[in-house]
Amino acid sequence: RASEQHLGERLALTGARDELKELADTFDDMLERLDAAFVTQRRFVANASHELRTPLTMMRTAIDVTLAKPSPTAGQLTGMAERVRRSIDRAETMIEALLTLAVSDQGKLSTEFTDLATWAEDAIDAAAPEISRLDLRIDTELEPAETAGDPQLLERMISNLVENAVRHNQPGGWIRLRTGANAAAVYLQIANSGPFIPDDAVPSLFEPFRRMQARTGVRGGVGLGLSIARSVGTAHGATVTARSQPAGGLDISVMIPRA
Repeated sequence: RASEQHLGERLALTGARDELKELADTFDDMLERLDAAFVTQRRFVANASHELRTPLTMMRTAIDVTLAKPSPTAGQLTGMAERVRRSIDRAETMIEALLTLAVSDQGKLSTEFTDLATWAEDAIDAAAPEISRLDLRIDTELEPAETAGDPQLLERMISNLVENAVRHNQPGGWIRLRTGANAAAVYLQIANSGPFIPDDAVPSLFEPFRRMQARTGVRGGVGLGLSIARSVGTAHGATVTARSQPAGGLDISVMIPRA
């Protein structure tokens, strides 16, 4: 009776703990994992469809409203084009994030020598305009953190973590960024000031399309940054953990074990 549409079925074999009982329990465990995977996939597709529909709707509305005018002026046409361009940028960002997440979830990685400290420095440089706008104080200690992995995915992971720390911060706040290595692993740690996040809300922030807006009032992003960071970390055998800080903001660490 078990099928793609009916993964809730279980053998639930009772009786003595023999080879047949162990086989049945193993089969039930497999069905449990498949059921969870299909539920997650369906939820992800539904969320992605909803998120991509938003910029498309905004583009259609901007065009329809402008075309409904008897004689649109040059200014109205320019305004419409600007709104459409912003929506296109959002859709492209969403698609790029979805592709990155798909690649990292598949675990098909290239393996090259790379240094997390280099990507961390590049991410801070890329975020400099927004850091300056918010007048954020940056505290960095970027010791060598050399590892073997997929450079593009690791760069995306670190960039997402830095962008998240900047976006969900507050004017005049701070960001602390550390990289380094010990005998067991290379690591990256990033912490930031910002609105307070309850401990029970932290795990959900790593789920696709979950944003902190509902908890913090901060807008922006596509809701995939932390999900991509954890997926890339998992693909590299890393441990990605996050904890809420009493004064507000997050403290996130990535530990990649040495090969």
